[in-house]
Amino acid sequence: MNSAMMMMMMMNSAMNSVMMKMNLMAGINL
Repeated sequence: MNSAMMMMMMMNSAMNSVMMKMNLMAGINL
């Protein structure tokens, strides 16, 4: 696996975790 692919996957997982946190916050606020 090349580094570009690795970077993309890491960025993707980071974005997913941020989205999940945002969704949790929205759920708690609602």
